[in-house]
Formats: sequence, C-alpha cells, structure tokens
Amino acid sequence: MIILIKKIHNKIKMRKLFTLSLLMVFGLFVNAQITVTNNDLAPAGTTIYNSIDNSVDDKILPGSPGPNKTWDFVTLNQDNIDTLKFLLPAWTPYPDNFPDANFAANLVNDNAYAFLIRNDDKLSAIGLVGSYDVYENISVPLVPEEIYMDFPVQFGQTRDENFFIEARLESDTPPADSVKYRQRTVKSSFVDAWGSLTLPMGTYNTLRVKEERTTYDSVWGKIFGTWVLVQTDQSSSTLYKWITNDASFGYYLVTMDYDADNQAVNDVEFMNMMPVGVEDHSVESVLAYPNPVKDILRFNMKDMPNGEVSIYNLNGQLVINKQFTDAKTSVSVSSLPNGVYFYVVKDNNSNKILSDKFIKN
Repeated sequence: MIILIKKIHNKIKMRKLFTLSLLMVFGLFVNAQITVTNNDLAPAGTTIYNSIDNSVDDKILPGSPGPNKTWDFVTLNQDNIDTLKFLLPAWTPYPDNFPDANFAANLVNDNAYAFLIRNDDKLSAIGLVGSYDVYENISVPLVPEEIYMDFPVQFGQTRDENFFIEARLESDTPPADSVKYRQRTVKSSFVDAWGSLTLPMGTYNTLRVKEERTTYDSVWGKIFGTWVLVQTDQSSSTLYKWITNDASFGYYLVTMDYDADNQAVNDVEFMNMMPVGVEDHSVESVLAYPNPVKDILRFNMKDMPNGEVSIYNLNGQLVINKQFTDAKTSVSVSSLPNGVYFYVVKDNNSNKILSDKFIKN
C-alpha cells in the first residue's frame, strides 16, 4: 500500500511538474511574440545608420517560417554604410510637392526623398523625389500608395499590392522630344515568422516580414507626336525584414536581399549602432522651456524677431501654429495629450527653419 501511494504521489508530482513546464514554455512564447505599432517607429528627426554586408557568411540564411524561431546573425560585417533620415515634409527641399504627406524619409546615399503618410493604421509612401539617369529632382507620385506597414504589424499578416510610378521628361536625343519612364510593381508581404534575432550589437524579439516583388519597367519615346515603346525590363526580388517593438530602434533591424533561385543571400543591411536623435535641426539660437512642459511652452529666439512657431505630433500632424513678432513668445500646450512633440520655428525674414522636440506631461 505504501509503495502504491508513493507511485501515485510521484505520478501526481510529475504531472504537476509537466503542467508547470508547459505553462512556463507557453509563457515564454507569449512574451516573445510581439506586435509593432505606430508608436514603436522612430520620430521625425531620427537618423539611422545601417551597415551593409556585401559578402555574407554562408551560414546566415533566412531559414524557415513559423513561430519561436532563432536567427544568429552575429557574424555580419560592415562593408558600407547607408543613411536614412526621418523628417517632416517641411524640413525637406520639397515641402509642397505632396501636400497630403505628414512624414518623410531621406535616403541620403541615393539623394532621394520618400513622402509618407503615417498614422495609427499604416505607414505608406505617396510620392518620391530623386534622380533618374541624367535627370535630377524628378518628382513622381505612387499610384496608389505603397503600404510599408499595416499597424499593428503582427504574425500571420498578409498584403498584396499593385502600384506604379510614371515620369515624363524632356529628351535631348532626336528624334524623340520627350521620354516617359513607367514602373509597375506587384508586391506581396507576409509576416511569416517571429522569434529571437541576434546581431553584433545585441539580441531582440522580432517579427519577420517576407516581401516578394516583381517590377515591370518600360521606357517610351515621343516621336512625331506618338509614344513609341523603346525598352522594357522585368526583375524580381525577395526581401526578408526583421523588426522589433523597441522604439529606441524605430525601424527594421535587418533587411536581407535573398536570391530564391540560388538559395543564397546577396547582401544584408543591418543596424550596427543605435539611431541618433534630433540633431540636424536643433540649434542654440532657439531656446524652448520648460522641457518637459505642462501648460505653457516659452520660446526665446535670438536674432529672430519675426516668424511662426508650429507644433507637430509624432504622426507629423500640425496641432498648433502661432505667428510671433517678438523674439520672446509663448504657446499654450495644455490641451495637448501627453507625449513627444516637435516644434518648428520659421524665420519670416530668412525663411530659415529650425526645430527640436519637447515632452508634454
């Protein structure tokens, strides 16, 4: 009887331990699976320096989709650096090109700007300004918009898109007097995995997005009043992107260009240092205080007696605008919800724009 009781007791004990183990494992799964919202993206004024590895270690591969994955990318090396800056449209050289945009990104290495809509539902691109061949500062809309992120970004999420850009340019090559460039993109995105990602700078809980796109390029020449197709091209690509919900990073940690046909990685762009906060637009000639602020934000603008103060939230929405005719002015922010905001000071005499961020509490 004693032996039987011991056996029953041991079985109950084992079941409890097994149940406890399951609960612990389940708890780890719940903690590791994240979602990403608009609040997790970096604010305007952030500069992201991405390292690029052009000769990736053969052991670094995207791996299979699914939950609770582990990716060890600690052997990534830096061959080049790419710079991305998040801005408000007013800070760009083209503030009026896309009036519906409330956010922007400067691809510094390409000398290009993407004009975006950012809100709690999505991050999307509605227009681009950049260079094509010998043409500079070409402004083109995306029709319809390209969705970069649907919020909240979560495991299992999918999206299919079809959009195009078109630019018409003058031609100095007879007999064509104009050139038309058109690119149509078919894109599918799938948040196909989540898990732990290790980079040279640390380990993070992440979501992975698989993005497949096919682009169809065509170049047309207008000859004697008729558009004639001159050249066509088609290309496909597969990208894997990893993102965390830590706002101190605020964008994709890794973007992997993957050759699906040869099952090889072409290159990897990855964060190798923390993004840098607002600095390019912050100047000593404007003093805003107190910061953090509860009710009244006071400004002391040295050598700037005439202009306007605009205040934007993190979504790039204008929430306050005030003209000033004195180097010292103040703005009531008591009605604003608590959070991080940007002030933009414009000098009406020189059209100079200066800005920085403040906290409302």
